[in-house]
Amino acid sequence: MREAFTIIFIGLIAALSFCAIIARRSGKTMGPAVSFFLISLIPPVIGNLIIIICNCSAPCDSGC
Repeated sequence: MREAFTIIFIGLIAALSFCAIIARRSGKTMGPAVSFFLISLIPPVIGNLIIIICNCSAPCDSGC
């Protein structure tokens, strides 16, 4: 199940990046704002990806 969520989050990061590039290249006045919004959604998704990938059973312990 962990692998499935990893693939989903990587796909989501790729989709957000692709849409941010498309929005940035558009000639509309709202394009850069939408691009920055989409880019701002990527770090939380990366954080969730790190949490899912981590093999530690208790992240607050000093060692895994």
